[in-house]
Amino acid sequence: MSGMRIGIGGIRYEVNSFAAGAAPLESFEQNYVRVGEQVLSAESNTEVAGALRVAQQRGVTLVGLLDTFGGCGPLVEHGAYEELKSRYLDAVFAERENLDAIYIPLHGAMATTQCSDVEADFVGAVRAMVGLALPIIVSQDLHGAPSAALQESCNALIGFKTCPHVDYEPTGAKALGITIDTLMGRVRPLNLRRPIPMLTPAEGHDTATGPMAESMRRIQQDADRLGLIDESVFMCQPWLDAPRAGWCVTAVVDAGADIDAAHRLVETHADQLWNAREEFAVEKVDVAQAIAQLRMLDDANPVIIAEGGDSPSAGSTGDTTDVLAALVDMDDPRPRLAIVADAAAAAQLASAGVGATRTVRVGGSLGPRFAEPIELTGTVTAVSDGKYVRRYPAGPTDIGTTVALQVGATTVVISSRSPMMADQEAYRHIGLDPERAWAIQVKSAGGYRALWSSVTDRAITVDSRGASDGRLSRLPFEHAPEGLWPLSEQSPPQKQRKQT
Repeated sequence: MSGMRIGIGGIRYEVNSFAAGAAPLESFEQNYVRVGEQVLSAESNTEVAGALRVAQQRGVTLVGLLDTFGGCGPLVEHGAYEELKSRYLDAVFAERENLDAIYIPLHGAMATTQCSDVEADFVGAVRAMVGLALPIIVSQDLHGAPSAALQESCNALIGFKTCPHVDYEPTGAKALGITIDTLMGRVRPLNLRRPIPMLTPAEGHDTATGPMAESMRRIQQDADRLGLIDESVFMCQPWLDAPRAGWCVTAVVDAGADIDAAHRLVETHADQLWNAREEFAVEKVDVAQAIAQLRMLDDANPVIIAEGGDSPSAGSTGDTTDVLAALVDMDDPRPRLAIVADAAAAAQLASAGVGATRTVRVGGSLGPRFAEPIELTGTVTAVSDGKYVRRYPAGPTDIGTTVALQVGATTVVISSRSPMMADQEAYRHIGLDPERAWAIQVKSAGGYRALWSSVTDRAITVDSRGASDGRLSRLPFEHAPEGLWPLSEQSPPQKQRKQT
């Protein structure tokens, strides 16, 4: 292994086809764009950190190419993607004579204003540059939507196994281990796939509880029993309106193994998931019912109001006001936390300064299809530049000028850009302690469960409007494949013995 050099880095973004606007290059720069050695300075709980650990253990050298994360949101401006791709390919070209393989961590559900399958385009471009002999290993988020074209461009594709995603680092470690084993000739990986023509709400994707917990346990046990290199279930970002939308079961198998048996196992698992599709639904209550349930609680222990319909970590805009208005209007002295994205209101209040009492209109500026502005009167209690280190997904972020406005018993955080809320940092970075609150608005479609459990295990799941609405049939899909359930009725998926 001495002297083995493996390039590493990827372009990550999760699109929500129903979010308004288009994401510019700044969406990536506001998180991070790392090049060269900077790539290797990744935070813990990332794929790069996991790969670094294995590289050190096995005595190989990682070569940073370009690594970036643009968050979640609307279609990416195609020019922004082309710029990032060009920089990445320049890095590969500069190192091409010294690389033995490339590991590319991706999200798997990125699309631009001109390209609906960015991952296939991107990995295909890397493959065209390095040729067929150099191994390319790809990892993706469990909510990716891998196409056949993507799998044909890489030697092996693997996915996360958990939702909420707590296995970034193990996934990177596994991917690099496969890369090294491929270079050493220990394995000759082949990709298998079986699409499942369905989309399901993200709240039902939890792999720690509910139907997916048992399904994932069984799938991993079966994969280990058969000796597969990997088997993954890609549940698909359910707000991806593209021809590749839908669940998919994939496997990586050694070329010397029983390929037919591996195909049969993938097909069996796909059929089982299809047959269980209605079990992934999650019971929600409307906003009025959520407030009624809150009123029935006679203690002050924290409870989360989970607003998945407007989840920034699912690509929504974070500026709907239905839950916010209801929390502010409650006649209850117990402290509450709420949040909304509105750059104009944040700037106005920040200019007024801490201690100022002002009336502002908030909401509806980013996603007018789903939100209307409301008027708030309160006192500014804190101002922040909006820069902090996010814990999940790990990395620096910048949500712009942010203020805390005290409106009665409710402290409203107003940010310039919508923060991802899978962790608590959107509140904590401005000096608010969720553990001291009673009701906490969390704009998340399920990803919050892992890192909010230290605050509370009580949650009310609200059926709210937004670009990440869990009732998929209410959204205006235009490009999804014909027959995709539940957008239309569909017979079980046809067997596809696709091997790459």
